[in-house]
Amino acid sequence: MTKSKKSQRMIMILALSAIQVMILSILYRIINPKEFVSMIYQVSTNNTMRFVIIFVILFTFIASMISSSLLVSVFDFLRSDLFKKGSSK
Repeated sequence: MTKSKKSQRMIMILALSAIQVMILSILYRIINPKEFVSMIYQVSTNNTMRFVIIFVILFTFIASMISSSLLVSVFDFLRSDLFKKGSSK
């Protein structure tokens, strides 16, 4: 794999991960708006809660990076010549 393909792959993984985290936060805000506002207030006032919520967001981002890397691998396989040769037989 060339360097440009690796950087493209990393950009796709990071973009998909960021999109997944944004979707999860929007869904959380829509489903439970009072809890979301409470969480934001606790982040601004409580240092301990700030670290917990940052840890949860980082954990969610890491989990979404793993799932995004799997999705990118699937997309790379579907785009590859190996898949095209196998499906034409």
